Amino acid sequence: MKIDKIILTLAACAFCIAANAQEKRYPIYLNAGFEKEFLPYLSAGLDLEGRFCNATSTQKLLIKPFVEFSPIKYFSLGAEYRWNMTHDNGEDPATTDWQQRLGIYAKGKYAFYGFKLEARVKFCNYSGDYSYWDTDSKTYIEDETERYLRFKIQAGYKIKPIKLTPYFSYEIFDNLTMGKVDKLRYTFGLKKKLSKQHTIGFEYMLEQKFNRYSKKGKVKDDIHNNVFAFSYKFTLPYKQKSQE
Repeated sequence: MKIDKIILTLAACAFCIAANAQEKRYPIYLNAGFEKEFLPYLSAGLDLEGRFCNATSTQKLLIKPFVEFSPIKYFSLGAEYRWNMTHDNGEDPATTDWQQRLGIYAKGKYAFYGFKLEARVKFCNYSGDYSYWDTDSKTYIEDETERYLRFKIQAGYKIKPIKLTPYFSYEIFDNLTMGKVDKLRYTFGLKKKLSKQHTIGFEYMLEQKFNRYSKKGKVKDDIHNNVFAFSYKFTLPYKQKSQE
């Protein structure tokens, strides 16, 4: 069947990427989300996410409210504000840091014969101290605001009889502060719609971090995260009031 071939092809792509990567870390992400559709073209919600790496070493808690506006069927604009708490037991003594991030994005989408294509551009501005090695001036710059421009494309196919959507995405992180691309993400995922209100999902994501430098300008080893993510989303769809 064509559907089986599509799923196998996407799985093979994710497997090949993982096989060629230098495996170092295996974080687990747990996500719970809520979204309310106020109008057919306006929605808002809240995402909560816990990120765990090396079990007892590092934990992160993310709180992200968001709003999205779709003036036309194939295009939407959105804004989000994220609080990020990182607790690291690997430090002596253990440390807890808070960081905030503002994100704005534009997204295009198109669906045909069960396929769904998406393309998104997002600008992110991180608060808090940020430092990096400037390869042009050969100096270590501290106390800079971190800014990213992120480019993401995604393709999926909806299997209507079982309400399951496998998808694959690719994302590039352009570090505007440093002037270099320093992160890539390859994601293979599955979404299962249980009802109009309840959706569950699973993702495997290969995250590559590179162009990393020490305070003396020495190139650090690349980081390869093999992320396993589990998600649940509760949606309150828009209900048009009946006219009496």
